[in-house]
Amino acid sequence: MGSLHLSHTNRSETSDQRPFGSSFWHNGARTTYFAKRAEDSPLVDTIHVAFYNRKANLSRLQRPFGYQVCFEGERTTFKSYDVANSPDLAAKLTLKQQMESLLKSGPKSVDAIALEMNAKKESVQRTLNRHCPTFLKRENGLIELIERTL
Repeated sequence: MGSLHLSHTNRSETSDQRPFGSSFWHNGARTTYFAKRAEDSPLVDTIHVAFYNRKANLSRLQRPFGYQVCFEGERTTFKSYDVANSPDLAAKLTLKQQMESLLKSGPKSVDAIALEMNAKKESVQRTLNRHCPTFLKRENGLIELIERTL
């Protein structure tokens, strides 16, 4: 039988990695997620929340996902939300995930990717080399995202 347990975070720099308190919280769980609310929501009655998988015993770690939560009178609605659309939430994505989101709008040069993501050019190049099946370098030097169909 599954259960849901909520916990506070501590004040350390790595507070998003494990819950506050003893190791019991993290070690005893099969799966743990860190939930973070975006600080940049322009609407008063709307928030954006991202969920980052921190532990998974029965599978590999899942990609971060998000929800847009709208509070409307007596109704609360949840809609899927792309975590990469919020600079606040995207900061916790891997460089590869940030690049995938950026390149959905079209091919870009390594310099343009590094500039838009505020990353080092060498880090972008290393990520491209490490994830060849995901990215394609065209003859003109532009980097393109390879779309996968299942």
